[in-house]
Amino acid sequence: MKFSPSLSSSNIIVNMLIESSKKLNLPIESLLALLPNESRQSASEKVRLPLDAITTAWQWFTEHGQDENIGLRLADATPLTSQTMLTYLVMSCKTFEDVMDAIVKYQWFICDSSAISVKKVAQECHMEFEFSVCTNQEFRHQAEYAMLLIHHWLQDLLGRAWHIKEVNFTHPEPDDITMHKALFDSKLKFSAQKNVLKFDTSLLSHSIRYANEELNSILQAQAKSLKSYIAQREVVVAAGQFIKAQLSSGHVVLEDVAQHCQLSARQLKDLLEQQGTNFRELVEQEKIALAQNLLADNELSIAQVSDACGFAEPSIFNRAVKRWFAVTPSQLRQRLKEEVC
Repeated sequence: MKFSPSLSSSNIIVNMLIESSKKLNLPIESLLALLPNESRQSASEKVRLPLDAITTAWQWFTEHGQDENIGLRLADATPLTSQTMLTYLVMSCKTFEDVMDAIVKYQWFICDSSAISVKKVAQECHMEFEFSVCTNQEFRHQAEYAMLLIHHWLQDLLGRAWHIKEVNFTHPEPDDITMHKALFDSKLKFSAQKNVLKFDTSLLSHSIRYANEELNSILQAQAKSLKSYIAQREVVVAAGQFIKAQLSSGHVVLEDVAQHCQLSARQLKDLLEQQGTNFRELVEQEKIALAQNLLADNELSIAQVSDACGFAEPSIFNRAVKRWFAVTPSQLRQRLKEEVC
């Protein structure tokens, strides 16, 4: 599986991790300080986070989770009633085979830094999981979290009919697998070639108790619209990243950004308008974000921050900061310092 170079995740995963952490009484304040502000917004497929946010979260849980089975603990504490389009789309499917198709087709609404595929092998179905960041031992928890979450979700859909024949993990066997045995209730295999949930193919014809053909048809149409929106949003993110890299030059023009995004200037203008913004606002948003980040670094002078943000003179930068935050750069720096403390 080849992953996109601009991987992203909706903030749904982070929202679920945060809520589960609260149930487990984990001290997540330090984690929240490391994550983008979008992590705190209401869960939505439209609110996308960079892959680094997910990587950072799992690194934090590995170091501060206070449990060698933190991935399993978090998944077990996650409610099954998450209000996402993918949840409702899957629940409204007619058969379990339709459920598998929907998960494979629309999984990227939740996170495109992982991949799920379903293959038939003799009388078994193999639900395979790939993780772009789950290649080292420290990311074992992400795999266990995702696979147990899916297991619980499918168990809720099928009830007693759902049964896993075997679970394969690519990571080595932990010292204690008592919790794995209790939660998956199936044969376990570690150091396998792939992360896999194996189940009988006879389940594919099983009816879904929440099936609603009319609702499913509506959600399929909405899913297509959402896919277009997210694709456009990813272009805006790419444009923003390019603008940020060019700010210090003091020369950021629409044509250059459009060329970087492989669009014409007119196409980029139209796309930004569809996303409720324009080129000038996008440049200013990047300047605001960069100014905040750099002012939080006490090693840089105000003049240096002004240059990095592309302002010709510190006085112009001062006026811009006052317009954005109603305080001077020095006052904003002090505010940011107090927030960290």
